[in-house]
Amino acid sequence: MIKLVVVAALLLLGGCAAKVTSSADQTPIPVYADAKTTLVVLFKADAKVQANEKWPLLKSEWLEALRIRGQAKGLQVLTERPKAAATLATIEVTNFRYMSSGLRYSVGVMAGNAWISAQVRYQDATSGETLATRNYDTSSSAWEGVFSAMTSDQIKALATTIVDDVTINSSSKPRRSP
Repeated sequence: MIKLVVVAALLLLGGCAAKVTSSADQTPIPVYADAKTTLVVLFKADAKVQANEKWPLLKSEWLEALRIRGQAKGLQVLTERPKAAATLATIEVTNFRYMSSGLRYSVGVMAGNAWISAQVRYQDATSGETLATRNYDTSSSAWEGVFSAMTSDQIKALATTIVDDVTINSSSKPRRSP
């Protein structure tokens, strides 16, 4: 009985984490020093992705997660370009399968996997200069059953990665005078 409880606890702790894989280029993103406190987020997707009934939910949850993570790092997250300096992150979702916790808990393994694939282009919002492009992927394994990371967990992990790439995993670049 004790072994069963220990195994269940390990699955609970290990199965819930959402892991983000990123493109091979992990050099710090050269963000302008005056643009490190504001992130403007735009979402893009092709017609197939936009036709997914969960597309509006995915965008709103992702934006909220970015705002929460950003606030914790001193980063203001907006959806429109401000007059002040900012970094623009265009998040192009190439594919996703939304998995709610209710579906995962009610159907378990039979619900299948959740995943998100996206490319993020980081630009200086003032000049339009492309600073970096990164591919991010996250997925769950149905075999983790009810302990598998749902889409909301994956969104939080992606938001943390994006915010970290603009704040702590970036280099400060001085802005050139015209």
